[in-house]
Amino acid sequence: MKRFIAATALGLMMAACAAEAANGLALYGSYWAPKDMDANYGGGGKLKMLVSSGLSMEIRGAYFKGLKKEESASGGIETENKFTSIPVEAGMVFDFPMEKFYIYAGGGAGYYMFEDGEFSVTDSGTSESYDVEYDNKWGWYAVAGVEMPLSSQMLLFAEVQYRWLKIEADDLEIDGEDVPYSGEEMNMDGYSVNAGLLFPW
Repeated sequence: MKRFIAATALGLMMAACAAEAANGLALYGSYWAPKDMDANYGGGGKLKMLVSSGLSMEIRGAYFKGLKKEESASGGIETENKFTSIPVEAGMVFDFPMEKFYIYAGGGAGYYMFEDGEFSVTDSGTSESYDVEYDNKWGWYAVAGVEMPLSSQMLLFAEVQYRWLKIEADDLEIDGEDVPYSGEEMNMDGYSVNAGLLFPW
């Protein structure tokens, strides 16, 4: 009888954690590896809200400073594109409660903003830099992860996210004046690995 009561209490506690896990605010660190850029670290947060049993809506934002692409051309010329990216994303995820943790998977759309764009050219040791504006773009993402309760007030989570996104430069700023410029399209498709803490309510 005591075992039955203990097992029932444990089951109720896990069910309560599962219900709370669908609603919460999370903070996380992130590693993003776009195809045409060097991988970089950033951070972000997400809000997760229960829509129905097993289905949640999420809104997330992140910040990646210093994403860059370096290339070498003939004659010893080297170029570098560099900028800051701010993804803002929203989607739906399906939650799958397991015995001691929770699995989720889903996806959605994102609006990707770009700041502090810079294009530099180095030739024979001499470098010139130009301010670059990149068009903000819409894109898509998919995500899958796992949440593990640490207590009734905190969960540890880790996830893999994949983004589909293409961008290109809009114009250059030379001597304080905007000059129309259409650079090579950059493929920002790639995965992110995110890990952090979710605080449920």
